[in-house]
Amino acid sequence: MLRDNEPSKPPAFVAAAKEAALSALVAFGLFVALIGFRTDQGPTGALVLSTRFGALAAIVAAVFVGAFLRALFSRDAGISLDRLLPARVKEVTAGLSGYAAIAFLALALVVPALFYSSRYYLDLAILIATYTMLGFGLNIVVGLAGLLDLGYVAFYAVGAYSSA
Repeated sequence: MLRDNEPSKPPAFVAAAKEAALSALVAFGLFVALIGFRTDQGPTGALVLSTRFGALAAIVAAVFVGAFLRALFSRDAGISLDRLLPARVKEVTAGLSGYAAIAFLALALVVPALFYSSRYYLDLAILIATYTMLGFGLNIVVGLAGLLDLGYVAFYAVGAYSSA
C-alpha cells in the first residue's frame, strides 16, 4: 500500500519503455549520419550521396529492444559520476554545458559545409578529430583507469585497415 507522502513510481514496463525510447533516440542521433547516409563514387568520379534508412531503422529498433529488455530485467541503479567531480568543477561547468553543446553542434554542422569544396581539408579535419578522440580515449583508459589496453589500439588498426 502507498502512503499519502510516498510518490507513486511508474510501472516497470513504462519506465523501461521510456529508457528504451531515450536509448533509441540517442542511437538515431549517433547513427543517422554514419549509417543512414553513404557516399559512393559516381560515374564521373564525384561523390554521390545515397541513403540507407532501412538499415538505420533496423539498428535503432535493435537498440530499442535491447535497452527495453535490459531495463525491464535489470533494475540496478546507474553509476553516478557526481561524486568524482570536485565542487569547483561542478560550479564552473554547470552554466557552460548548454553553451558547449550548442557550440559543438554548430561546429559539427558547419565544418563539412565549409570544407565541401576541398576534399583535402575535410579529410584533414576528420583525421584531426579521429586522433583527438583516440587521445581522449587513451587518456581515460590509461590515465584515469590505469589500464594498459593494447586492444584499444588494435580496434583503431582494424578500423583503419578496413576503411583503407
